[in-house]
Amino acid sequence: MKVGLVVSTADALPSAYAVYADDLCRCIDRCAGLGYDGVELALRYASQVDVTQISRASRQPDSRFPASQPVRSLLRIASTLTHPEAEIRDKAVERIINMIRLAAEFGAKVNTGRVRGVIHDGENPKTARQRYIDCIQRCAGVAEPLVSS
Repeated sequence: MKVGLVVSTADALPSAYAVYADDLCRCIDRCAGLGYDGVELALRYASQVDVTQISRASRQPDSRFPASQPVRSLLRIASTLTHPEAEIRDKAVERIINMIRLAAEFGAKVNTGRVRGVIHDGENPKTARQRYIDCIQRCAGVAEPLVSS
């Protein structure tokens, strides 16, 4: 079993539930220094990561980069895959796709967690479920060739 910590950028909100919020390379170094196997990134945007710097930091002895995690930041702006408005669902899909591309740089995974959304008041669960399926299929269409290669 591997054990890691959730870390985030210095501008993370308290709702990010990150153990460390700082420069991501410093976070990785701290976690490695404490003996953890890796980190999970709580990010608002994939663009917050400098791939070259993180690649260097994650190649240090005992350092790993197991996951990229957009969940809490997406909840903050209410972009979810079940939202009644297509434009908001599209924003959630775009952010997840950017996280997928980032994670592929490191052979990592993306945790979509609560970004799947909820069944909104007065809605049919079947409608919310179908919205989720449609959105996650769009994300999977981007992820599949990245994982296969």
